[in-house]
Amino acid sequence: MRYLLQRPLPDEILTSALVRTCVRFDLAIKPLLDALGVNPSAPSFFHMSNIATYAQVLRIDPVKLLHQSTVFPTLVAFQPGDRRKAFQAEAIHGAATQAVRLSALQSTRVFVPFRRLCSACVRADKKSYGLSYWHLSHQLPGVTLCAHHGTRLRITTLITASGRGRWSYQLPEEVDSAPLSKRPAPFDIELNRLALNTQAGDNFHALGPVPERFYRQQLERAGLVSADRQVNACLARDWIAGHLRGLGGSAGLLQVDPTLSWVDLILRERPGIPFPACKHLIIQAALASTPRPTSPYLDHKSTGYRGKDVQALDLRSADRLDARLRSRLDTGDRFTLREELVAVGVWQGFRHNRLKYPAVTKVVEQHRTDMLRMKNRRTTQGTAA
Repeated sequence: MRYLLQRPLPDEILTSALVRTCVRFDLAIKPLLDALGVNPSAPSFFHMSNIATYAQVLRIDPVKLLHQSTVFPTLVAFQPGDRRKAFQAEAIHGAATQAVRLSALQSTRVFVPFRRLCSACVRADKKSYGLSYWHLSHQLPGVTLCAHHGTRLRITTLITASGRGRWSYQLPEEVDSAPLSKRPAPFDIELNRLALNTQAGDNFHALGPVPERFYRQQLERAGLVSADRQVNACLARDWIAGHLRGLGGSAGLLQVDPTLSWVDLILRERPGIPFPACKHLIIQAALASTPRPTSPYLDHKSTGYRGKDVQALDLRSADRLDARLRSRLDTGDRFTLREELVAVGVWQGFRHNRLKYPAVTKVVEQHRTDMLRMKNRRTTQGTAA
């Protein structure tokens, strides 16, 4: 039975090939998966586990299958290199580690809660192959237009979540090609382009974490933020929300976090965590499609501190922070760097612009190795207990 598995067609998501196999040979999904030995239960629509087994049956290179028939490239975009390798090993061989598990990546369904299709693609597929199938490029977060026909994708009622009773053999059906309610905005087109290029590996900034101050420099070049001024969080969220309103298929992008609290975190001079690619692409598309010279200012209100005041505060706080960190490390007390920075009164300024606090930054770097060593020791002790 395992050798009945159909090879993915051009731009077909892997689970669609499983569906076509079941439909063509009148099989239930459970016996097919049992024969393959890949999954004891029905996989999710964005299934990407045990790729090596599928690749062996299909006689396809596993890395090629993973990158061409799953959303894996989009999910690992903006991840550090070592984590990308670990995620790929988990996807291909099921080599899960304590720190990296593939389930941490399978969040695409959050941004794409329902399956999507293009009417023109459905008709073209039936003409070429005798049936239609689910296109991978239609399911990418941020994609709302068909890459081949330029038409707005139709959102079906079929969900992408996994779980008992949620598996469907249903292939996409032709729907009426109603005209678009409005022409796609420049933001729609740019977000679509960035999302497709990221999946294809052609987006330079999707090859790893963005450089420090990357977005800050882009904001200044666009005239959105003045030099040496903090970003106003509320204005930044309103700026992104203005682009997302009315965007076809944006429900998934907005329902994850209706307050858009991630916007100002990404726009920090030094983003602390690798956010999902979709969120980075929204920021990049907004930067590319913001009109000029009427761009809104995203400057934060002045703190009231003059340059000399900040220099004095930096030096004074650095001495206090150094003493507090030494004491914490000597006694072994639990603490966070944020708590210590708040205690010495520089957290708000430091988190927005570290360049203005060179003395504090130097103290943090001096103690970083000891703080990480203490954190790892506690994690090891907790695991052993």
